[in-house]
Amino acid sequence: MKYAFDNDWIKETGRVLIGAAAGIVMVACGHLVARRGYALYGRSWRGGFAALYVSVFAALSFYGLMAARRRSR
Repeated sequence: MKYAFDNDWIKETGRVLIGAAAGIVMVACGHLVARRGYALYGRSWRGGFAALYVSVFAALSFYGLMAARRRSR
């Protein structure tokens, strides 16, 4: 993955989407594992929320893919 990023095979949008997809998969897996009776282990998978946060942060700050809304006065 790093080799693909360094050689610019995967652009900024793809990087953000990969991070967001990984976060969603982690949250979903954590939810399923917790429902099967392994609550503590399932909660550890919910670290996917951090991956989602970092993806949105990267899209806003590093890549400028999304514009932050500002209030007009």
